[in-house]
Amino acid sequence: MLEYTAAKPTEVDGELLVREYFKKPSELTKSKVVTAFIPLVYKIVNRMNLSSSNILSKDDLVQIGLVGLIEALNRFDISAGIKFKSYAYTRINGAVIDEIRKSGVISRGKLSKLMAIEKITSKLSQDLGRDPIVIEICEKAEITEDDYHQLMGIAQLSYTLSLDEKVEGGDDEESMTRIESVKDQSIETPEDLIMHDSLKNDVIKTIKKLPDRERLALVLYYYEELTLQEIANVIGVSESRVSQILNKTLMKIRVAVVEE
Repeated sequence: MLEYTAAKPTEVDGELLVREYFKKPSELTKSKVVTAFIPLVYKIVNRMNLSSSNILSKDDLVQIGLVGLIEALNRFDISAGIKFKSYAYTRINGAVIDEIRKSGVISRGKLSKLMAIEKITSKLSQDLGRDPIVIEICEKAEITEDDYHQLMGIAQLSYTLSLDEKVEGGDDEESMTRIESVKDQSIETPEDLIMHDSLKNDVIKTIKKLPDRERLALVLYYYEELTLQEIANVIGVSESRVSQILNKTLMKIRVAVVEE
């Protein structure tokens, strides 16, 4: 197992170290590059909302991320004219996502339960004329509040992984993540036109109706790519509270889009 220590963001120019490494490769320079980009590994891992009951821990994912970082350095083509950080982010994020998928954290059974919760939430919203509170959802679904919050964590994780999946471009285009394609107004594939013309409009309409704090948390997490702790610092709440806000917000969006 790789050895690592928690690293604070470094002032060292990682891109400069990468150039130095490819000019004169050595284990020492390689080690310096890896050390300079360890904060990137932590940033990616800290965006994943894993519950303490999962078989994977954040330390496990850091190890996977470090392997992805080293592979990124080994495969990087410095003549391509792109920043190593951008290339490494994709490789590290992909390695972490693959490991989460392989671990079975998001199983079909759990996703089925999540879909049932969404239907119950939608039905209660219609019957009550307002957003149902957690205890009302749990009573109807016959589950505990702990079970509910665990499912919401899976919902957030599933949605994060879905947005981070690659959407392949054409022969002359670089692949991009699904969230990048939502932000890119020039996408012209039939699949993405459908997303922009229907799903995207529904999502945007729902987001505009969200309270300011929920909308801010969503933007900071999915567009600014802040970690849960960084969002907590901005909003002024605990990290666990940020997780709850995101879970609740995503549920609102999913239910609203289904109802459209």
